Amino acid sequence: MRNLFWVIIVGVVTVMSLTVGLYVALMKFEPEREIGKMLVAMSSVQNMKYNIAAGWSGKTTDSTTVYLKGTADTSTKDAVNHKTQFRLVEFSDDQEFADLSGELQSSNYAVQLRYDLPGPSIEGFTFSEDQWIAFEPGEFVSWGSIFPGIEYPIKPLRTKTSWHPSTFSVARTLLSHADVMNVQYYDQEEVIEKVKTRVMHAQFDHQALAAMLFELFRIKYNVEPTNAQRLSMIDQAEKASKMFYKLWIGKNDHRLYQVQGYGTIENEGEKIDLDVLLKMSDFDKTYLAWEPIKSVPFSNIVTTLFGGDAVLESQDIQSDFFVKGVNATISHTPTTEGEDFDGDGIPSLLELFYGTNPANPDTDGDNISDGEEIINGSNPRGTGRLFGFGQ
Repeated sequence: MRNLFWVIIVGVVTVMSLTVGLYVALMKFEPEREIGKMLVAMSSVQNMKYNIAAGWSGKTTDSTTVYLKGTADTSTKDAVNHKTQFRLVEFSDDQEFADLSGELQSSNYAVQLRYDLPGPSIEGFTFSEDQWIAFEPGEFVSWGSIFPGIEYPIKPLRTKTSWHPSTFSVARTLLSHADVMNVQYYDQEEVIEKVKTRVMHAQFDHQALAAMLFELFRIKYNVEPTNAQRLSMIDQAEKASKMFYKLWIGKNDHRLYQVQGYGTIENEGEKIDLDVLLKMSDFDKTYLAWEPIKSVPFSNIVTTLFGGDAVLESQDIQSDFFVKGVNATISHTPTTEGEDFDGDGIPSLLELFYGTNPANPDTDGDNISDGEEIINGSNPRGTGRLFGFGQ
């Protein structure tokens, strides 16, 4: 009887141990599965606010910062409507800087664009105050980059073809199930926008990412990419895979609240330090689109520049504009033309942009002037790189 009792006890303990072990195994947190949940959760988001900052610099590459902020409406499956404020600041080692800003709005593939004066320099065209340019669906790709003449460290593959609503919907489905990242989780948690998040560390698998870019190309154009286009997408994937990423994902809602990317990539033989920061908030709040006060149709600008018989080119973008023969550039201003109260080589207006002290030539007290640190891509406010998003 006593032996039977101990057999029962041992049996119960064994069953309980197996049950607990199975529960722990099933409940074990899997980073890859969490990424999948995040992609599904984000695919159902209706609208949100976003802030994007990107910065890059190199030995011969000017220190460049791009900021975007606005709201996006993703409630329809065949388009992303948005209203965005943008600004670019470029600081060169020959003591010149460029500063370009404005607003961009997209609604059902129709786009409106406005630059703060003076805007980019376009031969034969002058921007006026509060002037919007209106693009019909499919026309905006002919404008090229909103930051003409800027060298991006990872060059996008741009073509004359816009997304069609039906292909865009297919692409969204593909992205919501993408498996292109190697993910690690080190039990790190942070509060973002009053939401408890898990901090995930990730890198792109360049082969998987390249394969996804190929598929997106096929979806958009319904043709196979050329060898040159394949090489361009492979280059994009390889550069993206050199970056390190941190993702802040909500513990309960699995939404993505913040992403940081940082690393050093090679661009045309030069090593470029690249930092990117994306913040998202106010999910599923009311999206309010605004309308331009006055606008000039893009077709009118083409007519002004080329006459009534002007035809836009149809091949891939090789320069800043599809419009043949038009040069668009961003004006550079000598730093000596702006007020520089502390004599560190940075106009006081840019000191505000970079977060340095306009009354102190060495904000962080490291015996290197703020201007020299910015030119070299170092952080004038402390340690690390100039933009410090990945620090």
